[in-house]
Amino acid sequence: MIRRIERGMAIAAAAALLLLVVVVLVDVIGRNAFNRPLASGTELTEMLMGALAFLSFPLLTYRQRDITVDLFDMLAGRRLNKLQVAVSGIVAATVFGLLAWQAAVQGLRAAANGESTPQLHVSLAYIWWGMGALSVVTALSALVVAIAVFTRHPVLPVPLSELE
Repeated sequence: MIRRIERGMAIAAAAALLLLVVVVLVDVIGRNAFNRPLASGTELTEMLMGALAFLSFPLLTYRQRDITVDLFDMLAGRRLNKLQVAVSGIVAATVFGLLAWQAAVQGLRAAANGESTPQLHVSLAYIWWGMGALSVVTALSALVVAIAVFTRHPVLPVPLSELE
């Protein structure tokens, strides 16, 4: 079940990246070769970058692929390393939980005011709510990692060979 969710989110993130590349390519060629940039290219780029980031956060969090600086790992024992993973998971869950809450608040405000993007007229409420929902998924992923470190089957970073 979790593998399917991961795969679906990875496919969605890859699709966002591919669309982002196409939008930027068309915009740059249109701007430089024909002196006509892609209409709404900036808005599309902003939305796709946001989608790419927020689709990637849960995957990176669950597989512990975030950036870490381990200065004292060689001095710490196994228990301290477990505690470090648990504390970082709780901190990440708290941060993404707060982010989800604020995204929901902003989504409600945008819905009440009828806010939308200037050119494409996409409702900003849906964008905020999407970011909030993906932040909740990220917070849950961080909690799973933090709790699982003390079980018999901790969530381990995926080997690079499995990503290919």
